[in-house]
Amino acid sequence: MFQKNPGAIRNPEANKGRESFDIDLMVNTDGVRNLSPFVQQECREAKGATYTTDTDLKYVAMSVVKDYQHISTGTASLKAENAPKCAALTNFTDGCICSYELCVGWYPCGLKFCRGADSTGKMVSYRCGIKTCKKCRLFNYYVHNKMECLWNDKDLNADL
Repeated sequence: MFQKNPGAIRNPEANKGRESFDIDLMVNTDGVRNLSPFVQQECREAKGATYTTDTDLKYVAMSVVKDYQHISTGTASLKAENAPKCAALTNFTDGCICSYELCVGWYPCGLKFCRGADSTGKMVSYRCGIKTCKKCRLFNYYVHNKMECLWNDKDLNADL
């Protein structure tokens, strides 16, 4: 598939909203071979900053028919119940909840149908293109100090 005007600024026809995910497990990339032999290699630059959710880990255990306790040995729970949001902190050495939003601003998500009259004048619905959508995901996770989450600082992002 190609676009007629690849340089055009695209606006989605439908906004699919924002999904929010609370990340509750930190993955120890050195001790996670039980989960996957690829995590250590693929996440080597993110040592100490690789995260997942308990729900996702349970889903992986079920889908690959492995024991949940066995594959969770390379993870540690992130205790963040009462931690403040990083944007609200002034002390850069305190732990906090960091948020990272990722949006796909324009993607094909279905067929577009138009209405018009046929040769007899009867109103009909016909396929006339591809529907486009926008979708965002917000990831919330605990960091040990605010320095690991500077993009959440309201003062630093004021000029963006």
